[in-house]
Amino acid sequence: MIGIIIVTHSNFAEGIKNSVEMIAGKQDNFTAINFENGEDIEDLKNRISQK
Repeated sequence: MIGIIIVTHSNFAEGIKNSVEMIAGKQDNFTAINFENGEDIEDLKNRISQK
């Protein structure tokens, strides 16, 4: 099965996931990753690669 990873600044990714699940119900293989202000890009890369 193909998964979806959404990565955005601030809490936008989590908002997208919440909106999708409100309309379509709980989604498997759907991950939201928020990139917060001041966060290190290497930390973000590590979180993405763990999904």
